[in-house]
Amino acid sequence: MNMRYLLTLLIATSICFSSFAQKEIDYKIKGFRDFIWGTELSEMVVDNEQANFIKIDKEKDGEYYVLPNENLLIGNVLLTSIEYVFSKKDDRFYKVVLSGKKEDAEQMNFIVDFKYGDNVNEDSKDDKIIKQWIVENVIITMKDYTFNKFELVIESDWEAAEAYRKNTNVADF
Repeated sequence: MNMRYLLTLLIATSICFSSFAQKEIDYKIKGFRDFIWGTELSEMVVDNEQANFIKIDKEKDGEYYVLPNENLLIGNVLLTSIEYVFSKKDDRFYKVVLSGKKEDAEQMNFIVDFKYGDNVNEDSKDDKIIKQWIVENVIITMKDYTFNKFELVIESDWEAAEAYRKNTNVADF
């Protein structure tokens, strides 16, 4: 009787751990909404038509765009903007910046914590608290400013992931 109980417990534990492992695989971030990391700006599609991105002046680390009439609701958080960032080198999508009101920062932080677990880095700088999560080749950075707003930056290193995939599937030798 004890052996049967122990065997049942062992099987239940194995199933539990394998379901946790599967859950981890499901959380790979392939892009944002329907847009896949690494897609060229000219290939971005919304409702089977080329996306009508509008360029905004924000000369930082890429070319910044917004979509008119975009749904700015994520969970229960109404964002003030969603900015899509494309590399200057080859116009490929690699980052998205979500901005919202200060009073919604806690809810956005909850959404990211619930989906990806506890943050791996936390720091306070000047007028903001910065938290980071790392999900494979994507870094999520939450910037909770003391006044007025928050920013959630989701940035993919899709080029490194693609190079890794190619280099681990070499069949030449």
